Amino acid sequence: MVRRDDLLKYVSEQARLEAQKRRLDENATQDLLSEAADIVEGLFMAITWETVEGDTIKSTDPVTAWRHRTVNDMESDWRYMHFSRADLQNAAERYMERPWMHCRELDWFIVNALVYAECQATLDFFRARIMRLSRYISKKAGNTKFEISSFAWRFIVFYDKMGCLAWDTCCRFRVFAICFNILDRHNHNMAVAKMESTEET
Repeated sequence: MVRRDDLLKYVSEQARLEAQKRRLDENATQDLLSEAADIVEGLFMAITWETVEGDTIKSTDPVTAWRHRTVNDMESDWRYMHFSRADLQNAAERYMERPWMHCRELDWFIVNALVYAECQATLDFFRARIMRLSRYISKKAGNTKFEISSFAWRFIVFYDKMGCLAWDTCCRFRVFAICFNILDRHNHNMAVAKMESTEET
């Protein structure tokens, strides 16, 4: 599990070290601190949890921690956890552009959250297109009050399908690029460490 406050503390320390290396003045240092904090906040703000009581949404709040999700979490997460995939990807790309921020915890969080967001999006995509709308809304919201004809639902699906497929393809390409870069960097670091260890012996 990673917590937002812990990561904010880490990137703040890294930003100060980077500012010292660049010999930045106080204003530029503050800009760097704000930039680092904004990226971490952006990652967490892109994932929200909906609190529902009865049929009423009480609140929708950003998560403050992230743990690995399992199959047991899929159903409740599909109902109550929401991802702004574009915002999550944008924050991840900004992070990738700043090597001084990189750490294993943030790497893990980004890859884990991006992959899970795509799993949830895929689950929702197929449920929305396979189920009747009344069944879909019943499962999503936990009630059976809303009904719509299967003809109307198929019309909505047909109208929406091409745009959704194009958007999903674009999103998944970005996710693949981010995850590949992170994993490639870890493989490179491991190879360098192995070579150094061999040279020492």
